[in-house]
Amino acid sequence: MNRQDLPLNLSSSARRVVRRAIAWAALAAVPLSGCAGNHVKPSYSKSSVEPVVVTKVSDSTLRVQFNDPLESMYYAAGISYAVEAGVMKIVIDRCPISGNCTTMLRRHVVPGPPEPAVQEIPLLAPIVVMVFADGEEQVFPLTTAPANGPTGASLKQAE
Repeated sequence: MNRQDLPLNLSSSARRVVRRAIAWAALAAVPLSGCAGNHVKPSYSKSSVEPVVVTKVSDSTLRVQFNDPLESMYYAAGISYAVEAGVMKIVIDRCPISGNCTTMLRRHVVPGPPEPAVQEIPLLAPIVVMVFADGEEQVFPLTTAPANGPTGASLKQAE
């Protein structure tokens, strides 16, 4: 098919405008694709990051604290999330120590002795569920108090 066979007879300047509009639409769609739910792909099992402690910092912010798994080639880079039907699903992103990494909320990693990882996230839905490689668990709000302290997901209200 050559240019004369195209169904629309557009001038070269009109074609440029159409191409630019399509390019801008594609660029605008890229940042939104991280929030579309397909980005929430878990790598860590629940047992590898527990205990997970979720603290309400404010009406719009939660603090997630978890065990940072000791790995030689990967690290817990941050948290990604998706919101659908009143539920915010969060996942801890596992990234290589060198190379590309995609995470929505990058965590500040401090060199030194192992400490629990801490990440603040926006509270975008009334229910927050953490997604693990081996299942899911509601972490906010908790419906029951943990029987023996913060093993697994627990919630502490900010004072």
